[in-house]
Amino acid sequence: MTLTTTLHDDPSPVGVAAPVLAVRDLRISFPSEAGPVEAVRGVSFDLLPGRTLGIVGESGSGKSATAMGIMGLLPPTADVRGRVRLGDQELTGLDDRALSRIRGNSIGMVFQDPLSALTPIFSVGRLLSDALRVHQNLSAKAAREQAVELLDLVGIPDARSRAASFPHQFSGGMRQRVVIAMAIANRPRVLVADEPTTALDVTVQAQILDVLRLAQQETGAGLVLITHDLGVVAGHADDVAVMYAGRFVEKADVHELFRRPTMPYTARLLAAVPTVDGGVRRPLVPIGGEPPALSGLPDGCPFASRCAVALDACRAEEPG
Repeated sequence: MTLTTTLHDDPSPVGVAAPVLAVRDLRISFPSEAGPVEAVRGVSFDLLPGRTLGIVGESGSGKSATAMGIMGLLPPTADVRGRVRLGDQELTGLDDRALSRIRGNSIGMVFQDPLSALTPIFSVGRLLSDALRVHQNLSAKAAREQAVELLDLVGIPDARSRAASFPHQFSGGMRQRVVIAMAIANRPRVLVADEPTTALDVTVQAQILDVLRLAQQETGAGLVLITHDLGVVAGHADDVAVMYAGRFVEKADVHELFRRPTMPYTARLLAAVPTVDGGVRRPLVPIGGEPPALSGLPDGCPFASRCAVALDACRAEEPG
């Protein structure tokens, strides 16, 4: 089985599309009183056009830090190392002015909290129009028309009149649709969605994920979908990276991962998900213990203290 998420630096094989986003050995740390917090430890992957990579893991595993590192949105105190390449363009080392020309244009972001992602003093139509005009040579009228079309595309009812509404006049689900519209306004090559369904009820979650799929189809973008919900991954990702203690511990095609997980942490995550199997009830198996502090990781596998099948070798050296 060919995986689209790889760790090597070799060019893509003949006949395989080149990645739109290539991340190599991304490392992110933050200062703290207890010492450097290693939030991301050597993350590498390729994202192909039109494909969805799901990054899944517990809270604090480094998923959002990875997304912010890719986007260049981390605070100045963060120490970021590694390489991030968008197509043929190296993003590593670019200043904020240069990254601002890329964000919202070649790469779009769907944030976890739509209300804080939208400027409250402007109407959603104005926000979308500005997002279009800052990257395209459009008249005000043309930008307004495109803004209405985008709102209609993401399922905002009566889009023309609602374009005059402000973010606080929308429900959480409608605000997230507006954020998705802004992310795809300039037809980016890459979309990064950081927990896009958090704090939404189940029905609205399904609607938002359908909108994301539609947005991806419209733009042909590769999508990095960050979530803690394995159900979201199962239904919407092509490939999956399981993250624990700042690094990927398993990567595979989504069907392969659910069929034959190889990392004990992945197996325990799957065992903790409720299932309906022919009406037979099976008890959920929670993962005991707590994730390790990222400021003082052990020499061995960070999951060893919570793992029922850990060996002495697991505690001596972290596995690949």
